[in-house]
Amino acid sequence: MGQTFHFLKNCGVFFVSTCDGGFPSTRPFGAVMESHGRLYLSTGTEKDVYRQMKSNPNIQIVALKGGTREWLRLNGRAVERH
Repeated sequence: MGQTFHFLKNCGVFFVSTCDGGFPSTRPFGAVMESHGRLYLSTGTEKDVYRQMKSNPNIQIVALKGGTREWLRLNGRAVERH
């Protein structure tokens, strides 16, 4: 997961897709952490993206490194941690 984390950090902005009532919903993110081989994203509990991940934890992260043709697509499940 280390390479994925560093790639996302180098991109600065990456996109997270969730499911909103059966339709894809994508928005930019910039904050990511890595701990014990897992990626962590942060969002507020009042946001639609939070409710969408609670309702359907299947997400996709997409990133493109500026000025290059290097990109990343990562499928995963969002799990809330405190």
